[in-house]
Amino acid sequence: MAHLAIAGGEPIRRTPFPRWPFWNHEEVEAVQAVVESGRWGAQQGGEVRRFEAEFAAYQEAAHGIAVTNGSVALKLALTAAGVGLGDEVIMPGYTFVATATAALEIGAVPIFADIDPYTYTLDPASAEACITSRTRALLPVHLGGRPADMEAIMALAQRHNLVVIEDAAQAWGASWQGRMAGTLGHAAGFSFQSSKNITAGEGGGMRIMSWAGTIASASSTVPFSGSSCAAIPCSSPSGRPTRPIWSKRCQKSPASRRYARTHA
Repeated sequence: MAHLAIAGGEPIRRTPFPRWPFWNHEEVEAVQAVVESGRWGAQQGGEVRRFEAEFAAYQEAAHGIAVTNGSVALKLALTAAGVGLGDEVIMPGYTFVATATAALEIGAVPIFADIDPYTYTLDPASAEACITSRTRALLPVHLGGRPADMEAIMALAQRHNLVVIEDAAQAWGASWQGRMAGTLGHAAGFSFQSSKNITAGEGGGMRIMSWAGTIASASSTVPFSGSSCAAIPCSSPSGRPTRPIWSKRCQKSPASRRYARTHA
């Protein structure tokens, strides 16, 4: 049996791994142009809107809304889908903490289901066993770029009249049975944190929606501030009425969730 390199064996690699993230003069020039313009806000230039449109088009999604980070993207997607106080959100027990805190921050209850031992993603059978009268959403996580079994998860959601929000923070560019991650459920959150496939540093996220209609229009107002949320009645794709976006929770917690031009 061959010896490990640490024990004097032959190493399989002698050169360092490439540095991450990759960048070149194009990123430097793009950021420099925004800085030198003196207008850094999200609404003071076209970079954010172009990024939203290009990212949504690449993921084959109907809508794309840039927000401050992937955690906020999940939180706002749940809010726009009508998930709120006391509602249960089923998610895998193996995930980053932000999957759970996205539910907790809107007063919902994260319920942890088991994972598939071969994919490490949400096990649909375990998720179904967790469903109660308070369950409102499924939140599968596409771990390390590998999508969950979305065919089974969407069938489960349809049987129980649930909303599906994809945690696609690690799944930019991934696909499942010919469809892009983030368009398999009703909405999704992506992340551009420094370890992700494309990065804007320590922040940056995108919420995309695969359906058109009033819920998408309502959710597009949320990133600007908690005090400007619109009271737009809307329905989820399942037809279940959702809560108005404007609420006491929104009034008491004004917060900017806009995406910076320098990030875009």
